Amino acid sequence: MSDFEKKFEEANSHYEKHELDEALEIYEELYNNDYKKDEIIPAMIDLYLAKDDFDKANKFVDIIIEKDPTDLSALSIKSFILTSSNELDEALEYAEKIIDLDPNVEEGYLLKISILHLQHKQDEIEEFVDGLLENNPEVLKAIKSLTGLSAEDLKTGIVPEFDEDADACGPECDHDHHDHEHDHYDIDELDDEQVDELLKDLYKQIDESTEVEIERYLYKANGALRFQKFDEALDLINEALKIEDTNLDALLLKSAILFNQANFDDALDTINTVIKTYPDNADAVTFKGFIYLNLGDFKNAELTFKDALDLNDEDSDVWRQYSFAVASSGDNNRAIGINQKALKKFPENSDLWYDRYMFLTQIDSESKANEALEKCKELNPNQLDYQGNPVFGDNSEDFDDDSDSEEIFDLNDLNTENIELSPEEQRLFDLLSKEGYDSQSATEIVLGSYQEALAAHPELKDDEDLFKIVVDLVEEKINNK
Repeated sequence: MSDFEKKFEEANSHYEKHELDEALEIYEELYNNDYKKDEIIPAMIDLYLAKDDFDKANKFVDIIIEKDPTDLSALSIKSFILTSSNELDEALEYAEKIIDLDPNVEEGYLLKISILHLQHKQDEIEEFVDGLLENNPEVLKAIKSLTGLSAEDLKTGIVPEFDEDADACGPECDHDHHDHEHDHYDIDELDDEQVDELLKDLYKQIDESTEVEIERYLYKANGALRFQKFDEALDLINEALKIEDTNLDALLLKSAILFNQANFDDALDTINTVIKTYPDNADAVTFKGFIYLNLGDFKNAELTFKDALDLNDEDSDVWRQYSFAVASSGDNNRAIGINQKALKKFPENSDLWYDRYMFLTQIDSESKANEALEKCKELNPNQLDYQGNPVFGDNSEDFDDDSDSEEIFDLNDLNTENIELSPEEQRLFDLLSKEGYDSQSATEIVLGSYQEALAAHPELKDDEDLFKIVVDLVEEKINNK
């Protein structure tokens, strides 16, 4: 194996572990020596973007475009970089190039509409979307499937937390996301008066474009959430529930907001209403288990996760939460038994093997624990990061693939000895604890960062990557206080 090949493998290893500076240093050396440029450049662009070094990312994107002017991925990144630099007219040109090259690709349309929103060109947006409705409705169907955005959502800029398919999804679910689309508004730069004016215009558009009254309230609630107006959002949801007190979309959204405000008692009451009306909704039952975990009621959490498994035992993550609840009550031996049952159903799940390793370590069964860890690493060599911490999510099933929002724990209230935290969750917990955030303020900064991450990356499909962005935003806000 040549020196360059060894360095290439080393750089790739750093890249996979998100060790940005180490990977870039080696990639740049290899690039300067003309080694595997075609393979190195995309990774370098990704790393430069992760470091917000748009100038260098732009330089290498231009190399790709010069070589292949039809490379849709490169054109998309170019549009994103220009948008980030506020060069909106040129960014729009690249979005339109993507549409011209492949009129069936959703990305170009999403980029164009996003840029038009940033330019506040509402008339052009409505004309463009209406044109798609008339001439290319299949693209709008594909966008709806990809992002959950309807034609009206594209016009208003609302990203609905729950759409008409919300009954198939629980509050822990997550949107499909897009790597290169920015939010329509920089919330931090708006004062209260500007926010109120924007919401007033938004509500007017919703009233004019949405016929069903209950949907108007829900869309307005999502609009309020985009500007972190949580109490206003709850008021709007309550108005929707006056019309239909068992509306699943409204109840799920209400319980998620209450949960993220650390109002666990009211969240529990709301999710109980969901379960009373929809007793077979496994996601709602699972969410109830998470509420009990945050209340420190591990026995009821255990019983609730078991109920969720009685409804659907094909979700490995619910099995994991069930075992964590039991272990949190101090019964590691029974947690090991639950983990063993889960492994019979999901023998190739590395996360479950890591859980087994942790449980066995707790009862000082060192030999069996090491066997479990070796099996875990055999199934997934990337299960542990460079610090030896577990990285979950590579093979864990989500609560539902067609999901709409993500649960965010109130990390100020988590007991890290009782609940297994991922490295990013631990980082967030440490950040908030170090700065002395109380439960309410911690929840507000996390939920606000989560809303910003959703808006900035509406196609990102990996939950772990999305959560890392959320933690990065929280850290940036804390450092800039």
